[in-house]
Amino acid sequence: MTCELVLINENNLIMAADKSTILNDEKIFDNVNKIFDFSGKHVMAVMVYGNPDFMSISMEDLLLDFKDEISYNKYDNLEDLGYSIIDYIEEEYSDYEMDIKLIKFEFLRLFGNFIRDILNDNEEKACLESFEEFLNNFDIDKYKTVFESIKSNKEFKSLDNFFNNLASLFSCSNTYIKDLLYKLFIRMLILKKTGIVIGGYDTISNEPYFINFELITLLDGEVITSDFKKVVYEGDNLILAFSQTKDIVAFLSGIHPKFQYNLFYRIESYYNDYFNKLNIIKEDIINSDNKSFNKLKEDINPDNKFFNKLNLTKNDIKDF
Repeated sequence: MTCELVLINENNLIMAADKSTILNDEKIFDNVNKIFDFSGKHVMAVMVYGNPDFMSISMEDLLLDFKDEISYNKYDNLEDLGYSIIDYIEEEYSDYEMDIKLIKFEFLRLFGNFIRDILNDNEEKACLESFEEFLNNFDIDKYKTVFESIKSNKEFKSLDNFFNNLASLFSCSNTYIKDLLYKLFIRMLILKKTGIVIGGYDTISNEPYFINFELITLLDGEVITSDFKKVVYEGDNLILAFSQTKDIVAFLSGIHPKFQYNLFYRIESYYNDYFNKLNIIKEDIINSDNKSFNKLKEDINPDNKFFNKLNLTKNDIKDF
């Protein structure tokens, strides 16, 4: 289990990371650098999280080579350093070719059991439900650029044929199945993404801040990334996790991960029930007030027998 954090307050920004990483879900390395000092003209540092080998490229080696070859004293802000890292990857690996066979193998390794269900037990509905469940809470629109780049890229022509063959196993629309398979494929790439955090200080206000983006894939010499996200100090001390996020947040909140969902579910149920009862009470009060108001209107109606006995006219009580 790895742990990577950013702590930020009014005057300071701290990055912290362990030195362990797991490659291909099995091999463990215990001496991996994840934080790199780029301080020169300004104080800056880069932290790597997620997949330590972006498209089989060691991020540790890449960033160390990058430091040796460029003058990072020229960067006045964190964004420029981030774009420079991306440019460096594109220049150094312009001839990089993706191993399509390996990608197919990875895809089948992740989803092959669902596909086998179709062949063996004719469980198409269950298979599609499993796919949809896997895609739950995955914002495909966030990675729309990646999605379109993958589908139009010449390197993936054989992948398209591969998906055609898989789609033919289903009885429903091939277009729908292929779209689903591509989304699953993008989801697989996202699971293997490499995250970058660059921290430092604003050159004008000198307040700490950091930027965060993800390296998704490398296509035709172009690095496909997520959008840059900027986080600045706004008066609250922050502790943000970039690895084992759920466990770290649970630890900081003092709630064990096994109980967190159950606890929050019960609290949510309690408050939903509470507010439902409040709404019922509110409606009762409104209905009761309406009845009282209507009774009052009836009582002060000039045509009422009581007012007639007092010999009052409408003009006498028109301003009531």
